[in-house]
Amino acid sequence: MADIEAKCIERDCGATFTITAGEQEFFTSKGYAYPKRCKACRQRRKAESGTRPVVAREPAPFIEEAPPVTENRRRQGRDRDQRRRRDYDN
Repeated sequence: MADIEAKCIERDCGATFTITAGEQEFFTSKGYAYPKRCKACRQRRKAESGTRPVVAREPAPFIEEAPPVTENRRRQGRDRDQRRRRDYDN
């Protein structure tokens, strides 16, 4: 493959840049399109993309304390454990 001369699509730039044979092979092997912006414009856009405002979200409700475990719940847990042991032994 021969090197390709491309023109940057940025309005303010319009510079001509070279896409080398190695870059062409890389983009083709990955299934990517060739770059449309020169390296300087790509770096500038990448730097600017990190400055987007973050949308504030309301935090999830906080559960202060779990309800106390009642004697009935303890008994149910013991019964369940006994059934599991019984079923496992058989």
